[in-house]
Amino acid sequence: MFVEALGHNPLINRYRRRTPELRTVDEHPLHVGDLELAKRYFADASFEYFHPTSLAALPLRRQRAFPALAGALERADQALFRRVPYLRRHDWMAVLRLTR
Repeated sequence: MFVEALGHNPLINRYRRRTPELRTVDEHPLHVGDLELAKRYFADASFEYFHPTSLAALPLRRQRAFPALAGALERADQALFRRVPYLRRHDWMAVLRLTR
């Protein structure tokens, strides 16, 4: 089980291009093809997705209102997933559970 960044959100990818110093040269966010590859090599591969819109609260992380804003955006994210499951690939992070 591990947490990895996803690479399909255009806004997050823009941020990544502007901040290359925050990553090592050999790392890259996962894409749908990477997740499909995991399914080929593991008997059970499940993915849980997080933070398509709540990332917008990060610039305010040092403000008193941050916890409430992040919580509200997180609830909005979950509601969005229920209505439009396809958008999950545009999330910021995913938890991968892989077993033999």
